[in-house]
Amino acid sequence: MAKKSTKSVNKTKNPKPAQGMLFEENYLKRMHQQLTSTPDMALAELVANAWDAGAFKVEISIGKQDDGSKWIIIEDDGVGMTMQEFQKRWKTLAYDRVRHQGAKVVFPSNAKKVPPRLAFGRNGIGRHGLLCFGDSYTVVTKSSTNSEEIGFKVSLGTEGNPLVFEEMTVTEPLVGKHGTRLTVQVEQRLPQKASILRLLSTRFLYDPQFSISVNGEFASLEDLKRQLDTQNFQVDGMSFEMIILHASSIESGIAFWQGGRLVGKPSWILGNESIADKRTRAGRDYSVIVKTNDLAEFVQEDWSGFRRERIDELQQVFDEVGNRYVEYCRRINRENFDSARAELSEEFSEELKSSTASVKHEFEEAIAAIYEALPNASKATIRAALTMVLQLGRKRGGVELLQKLTSMDGESVESLNAILEEWTVRDICIVLDEIDRRIKTIEAIAILSQDENTPELSVLHPLMTEARWLFGAEFDSPEYTSNQWLATTAKEVFKMKDTSRLTIPRHRADIVVLGDSTVSLTGTLRVATDDDLHYTDRVLLIELKKGRSTLSDDDESQTLRYAREILGMKEKSDIRIEAFLVGHQIGKNISGGVYNDGAIRLTVRTFSSIVDSARVRLFGLRDRLRERYDNLPEEQLRQELLPGIGR
Repeated sequence: MAKKSTKSVNKTKNPKPAQGMLFEENYLKRMHQQLTSTPDMALAELVANAWDAGAFKVEISIGKQDDGSKWIIIEDDGVGMTMQEFQKRWKTLAYDRVRHQGAKVVFPSNAKKVPPRLAFGRNGIGRHGLLCFGDSYTVVTKSSTNSEEIGFKVSLGTEGNPLVFEEMTVTEPLVGKHGTRLTVQVEQRLPQKASILRLLSTRFLYDPQFSISVNGEFASLEDLKRQLDTQNFQVDGMSFEMIILHASSIESGIAFWQGGRLVGKPSWILGNESIADKRTRAGRDYSVIVKTNDLAEFVQEDWSGFRRERIDELQQVFDEVGNRYVEYCRRINRENFDSARAELSEEFSEELKSSTASVKHEFEEAIAAIYEALPNASKATIRAALTMVLQLGRKRGGVELLQKLTSMDGESVESLNAILEEWTVRDICIVLDEIDRRIKTIEAIAILSQDENTPELSVLHPLMTEARWLFGAEFDSPEYTSNQWLATTAKEVFKMKDTSRLTIPRHRADIVVLGDSTVSLTGTLRVATDDDLHYTDRVLLIELKKGRSTLSDDDESQTLRYAREILGMKEKSDIRIEAFLVGHQIGKNISGGVYNDGAIRLTVRTFSSIVDSARVRLFGLRDRLRERYDNLPEEQLRQELLPGIGR
């Protein structure tokens, strides 16, 4: 490495210590410990400063001099600074770049027309990143609007002055006509060329008009050329581009890039939810880059992540990104399903040899169901699930079945024979399983709604969501949300892209279901509600209160408010809201009857009346099978219907 890079620090004139308040010794290092002790962050901040200065190239030189000293030099061709600008910007602690210079980058006066850039800098501390490598550094700068070249040596001060500035005579001019050069003699943590290239390649997106080189070798995020999928979307007026690519030099995970710079580190955790497991292919082999220019206000000043106090405001963005990635993995699984099925069948070949044809069929169906429901499942999870399928299949198999058949009386055998003429055993199992689950759901509602300690969110919501068929057959629909923001409901259920007309977008309605307009029922027993049995566009809203609750007029008003908000989600005038307010008992201030204004019908119901109606709708099967369902333990119901929640 040439010695010329150190000449600019040889002569000084008129030392000018920093002015200001008294500060403890090593104030800067202690207050900004992460920057001054983390080489990765220090170098990223210095390159970001060059970007903010309108530079087109940044040249980094690292190495040893003939005398054994180690040096880092960073030089850019940006706008540089006049003496007045240096005095203001470099000497002001926590300099507010956006306030004084604006959010957009200013380019050198002789630059040709280029696309606009958004500045990265905000907290004014990144310029001192070289203090990570030594206790002093030099600055040589020349403005594109001024021919004067100025130089300063910047050192950590003693008690009273956090920094000391010594003006120096510049003996080694800048390579270009303008720009800034920073030089530090490395006393600790000399980084390697390869590690710097890798770092910068994964912190700044490739921009053809902004090059970064380390000892003559250029850094760029080449992996962007290996895109597997690209999607564009918007959330609350913010625009995003989501790129899925193979992970190689880029760390696997979801990476958010604001204005071309990485925020924090890639991770599969979005908010409080894990999107993928690094032990799986989906979490090991892929990276996701989410590019935007609209998240600047959410980014922490040191770019180490998003601001914690505003993280909840990004939940809709996280949900959208997570859902899109899971759906991508699901699509890939469908494309590769045949090979995955063959691989698993080979792995379980010994177990399958001794299995019946029906168990083998269930095994293949289970593979398809797992890959569809859990596209990011690990191999260990898939193996465990398939092992359980085979074990259950064997348990239902020959010996137990023969024992039960030989113990049946003649009437039962004749009944079974008549059924099997019309139904397969598989058909019977499906129907009986569904009836059993529905009866148990009703039993659980009857028991748990009596307990004042039963929470509605974790217990009653899931149960009533399972039992939404009670309110009309058309509401046994996949188009529903439970305990979600109204904005989320508008997007997931009503497929709205623009939610700006919602007045309470972040209020949570308990359960909202879009009715299936294709449902039509006939028969002597009325299973649906009291009006027509064919509906064009109906929405079910269920507002629940906790166990042992007494319903009030405030609860009624809140339910109506939700209904009116949902009514405003669609431009169609024929939409109808079926709203139910449900609790343990009805208070004195509300009638408990039906409120109807044409578009909204609100019915106030108790849990017990819903349970009674449900038993009728199930054709009294619960009473006919009384011995099976009487005195079911509460804990058993919780484990079967609310797995993972318990008490």
